[in-house]
Amino acid sequence: PPIPPYSASRTAPAVPLVIEAAMQGNAGAAMQISMQQKNGRAVLVLQGRFEFDALRVFRKACNSSLASDTVSELVLDFAGVECMDGCALGMLLLLKEHANEVKKGIVLSNCRGSVKAALDRASFDRIFSMA
Repeated sequence: PPIPPYSASRTAPAVPLVIEAAMQGNAGAAMQISMQQKNGRAVLVLQGRFEFDALRVFRKACNSSLASDTVSELVLDFAGVECMDGCALGMLLLLKEHANEVKKGIVLSNCRGSVKAALDRASFDRIFSMA
């Protein structure tokens, strides 16, 4: 079952929200997610290593966006993602299920290098819109 939506304000923040998740085992690395909402789209800009340790912060950011009545589409911008692991792929699949349940779209954008290769190997272009 999907995780209950994060109960955040339903209005877009005036400035981007930045969330950091400390990566266990590597104190110097962190996953950062900045979020902006505009014209019915929530854009989550991901930076760093998209791995298991980012699970909680990723869910929180995504659930917050999907819970908003003003958001019809969630765009995940991977331009700043260095790498991703299998857990990240699983997080994306769970996100897609949750988005389908609340009838909202998911777009994966700016996927390059090893991130694009991982998504291609998993045939995510058949599951997600890619930009």
